[in-house]
Amino acid sequence: MFKSNTFFYHLKLDIYMFKLLQRLFKYNTDSFYRKDQMGILARYLREKDNWDLHLNNTKHYILNYFNENNPTNIMVIGSGWLLDFPEVILVNTEVNVILCDISHPAQIVNKYKNSKNIHFKRMDATGGLLKLAENSNTISEFITQLSGFKNNLDFTQYNMVVSLNVLNQLDILLVEYLETKFEVNDEYKQKIKQIVQEQHLSILPKGSSVLITDYIEKSITNTGVVADKGLVNTDLGIYSNIKKWNWVFDTHKRYRSGVNTTMEVIAISK
Repeated sequence: MFKSNTFFYHLKLDIYMFKLLQRLFKYNTDSFYRKDQMGILARYLREKDNWDLHLNNTKHYILNYFNENNPTNIMVIGSGWLLDFPEVILVNTEVNVILCDISHPAQIVNKYKNSKNIHFKRMDATGGLLKLAENSNTISEFITQLSGFKNNLDFTQYNMVVSLNVLNQLDILLVEYLETKFEVNDEYKQKIKQIVQEQHLSILPKGSSVLITDYIEKSITNTGVVADKGLVNTDLGIYSNIKKWNWVFDTHKRYRSGVNTTMEVIAISK
């Protein structure tokens, strides 16, 4: 976790500058995902105390798995700002760690650029759906190609693979990008969600994977009325060491207008 006030000052400045620049240039998938990363950081800064509870639960689960299994080669899918990955693994061990994301924050790359055991890999965890979406001329064209799509990413060379709060995000961000180009109906959204989530689970090696994801979204009104929304549309398969907790995600009513949002999170070993 970052402790420097100067670091956070520059991050806030980066968020402001990115919002300014995004008004001037048309989105592609790269700029879209950088925007999402800035949005994540901005919400973290607003909700720090609530988020830290969730982030610490995530880090403790990963660290416990690490200590019990002694991996030497780790793949982290969805590393982002590394808010939810144990820094002790990065700086106090010589374990080889591959940090994968569609776009790595420059501040994180700069922080670890001299670490010989930490490597950054730019990767679309959907296996190519982002490029497919960017190149599609109509939503029908995208859906037709999606039906025959297969995620061929191979992580079997790693003895610890961490899917870090991305299972529910992969289809959401993909759909949000598609909606900047096309109208996407509910049927298409559900099909995209199911295929993307099923294929993500299929690429996690059995016996060496950790999956952490939010799986239920709770919208809470001022009068205490709660509405639940399921976020995972597929069977998680055979797993062990299950942990669950609540993540107070948004108390400023900005994620969903007029309501507070809490996520139910599940962590499993596969």
